Amino acid sequence: MKTNWITTAALAVFASYPAWGEDVTPIPSPGNGTIDVPFGMTDGGPVATDAGSGLYGMGKFARGVGEYNLNTARAIREIEEARARNIQNHKLAVETWYDLKRQNKEFRADELAPLTTEQLTRIIEARRPERLTIAQYSPVTGKLSWPAALLGSAFASDREALEHGFATRTSRDGGPDSTFYMMVRDTTDRMLEKLRDRIDQVSPNEFMAGKKFLVGLKYEAGSPANATALAMAD
Repeated sequence: MKTNWITTAALAVFASYPAWGEDVTPIPSPGNGTIDVPFGMTDGGPVATDAGSGLYGMGKFARGVGEYNLNTARAIREIEEARARNIQNHKLAVETWYDLKRQNKEFRADELAPLTTEQLTRIIEARRPERLTIAQYSPVTGKLSWPAALLGSAFASDREALEHGFATRTSRDGGPDSTFYMMVRDTTDRMLEKLRDRIDQVSPNEFMAGKKFLVGLKYEAGSPANATALAMAD
C-alpha cells in the first residue's frame, strides 16, 4: 500500500516538470557561461533544477519510509523474540517449581513413613556400644585389662571395685535392673568424670580408648551374664 502510494506520487511530480530536451533554468557554470542540466545535477553534485529537486526529495522521502518500515519490522521481530523467551523462561520456572515441590513431597513421605522392624533393628545395632574383647575382659576369669589412660592412682579405688565385681560375678549379675549393673554404672560414670578432668594430661587417642573401655564395661554389666563362661570358672 505504502509503496504504491510513493510510486504514484513520484510519477505525478515527475509528470508536472519539463520533459527531457525542454527548456530548463540555466545554472552558473564553473566558468564564465551557464549550462543546462535537464535533471538538475551538476558535475559537483548539488541540485540544479526544480525537477531534479523534486525527484531528489521524493527519493529521500521514499528511502526514509523504507528505512522506517525496515526498522519497524526489526523492532517487531525483536519484541516477538523477547516475548517468546519470556514465555519459555516462565514455563521453565513453573516446571522447576513443581518438580521441587514433588521431590519435597516424596522426601517428606519417605521421612514420615513408619520404620520397618529391620530398619529399627539396624538403628539399634548401630547405636549399641561395642562389647569388650576377650583381651579386655575375660568372661571366664573376670579379669579386666585397663587402658593406659585409666592406670593412674586417681582411678585405683574404682579399678579395684570393678575388678572385684567382675571376678565374683554370678549368673544373676547382669541386666539393667541388677545391683551389679548399678554398681558398675555408678563407678564407670565416676571414672569418666575423672578422665574428663585430666583430658589435657593424656593424648586424644588415650582419652578415646579410656572412654570406650568404660562404656564397654557398663554395656557388659547391663547384658546377661555368660552362663557358659561362668560355669567354666566354677
